Amino acid sequence: MDRKCHRIEPGAPMSNINGHSSENSKKEADAINDSGEAFHEKYTAVENDASNASSMPKLLKKRMQGILRRDNLNNSQGKPAIEKINNVAEVSETLMNRAVQESLLDEGILDEVRGWLEPLPDRSMPNIKVKKRLLDALRNMKIHREHLLQSGIGKIVYFYSINPKEEKEVRSMAKQLVQKWTQEIFSPECDE
Repeated sequence: MDRKCHRIEPGAPMSNINGHSSENSKKEADAINDSGEAFHEKYTAVENDASNASSMPKLLKKRMQGILRRDNLNNSQGKPAIEKINNVAEVSETLMNRAVQESLLDEGILDEVRGWLEPLPDRSMPNIKVKKRLLDALRNMKIHREHLLQSGIGKIVYFYSINPKEEKEVRSMAKQLVQKWTQEIFSPECDE
């Protein structure tokens, strides 16, 4: 079996590993950026049209996925990963909109929120603005037990609550969420 060995020079783009050319990575990044822009346009059009509000959760989920992919790609290439920072205000406002929360939760939006809160490919944590906005949105959402259990979001929030390197305010927000969710999971279901 003939295997090629590639020497990776310091500072070389990660896209050159495994024979990928930087041109292919550029095409991939352009495709991801184009899809993100398309989702943004569709998302704002749906958001402004009440008759299409039922498709908004899917569009938001896809938009959040695209933003996460772009940030992860940029991070792995040594570029600034700022897409989440630039979009977190709009995303968190939508998450706190009581009129669409149930449909967002049923669509599995907590999986995307978890992805935004998890470490980047280089193991660095998300920006503090992203963490605060998303933890605040989670605190203001009426999340049911099944959504918590299916998404696994509690693991990353718990990590924030016990991480001694985390900002005090973020740790405190995460601890409050852990307490709230623990009560939610272990209390008997009741219809309100």
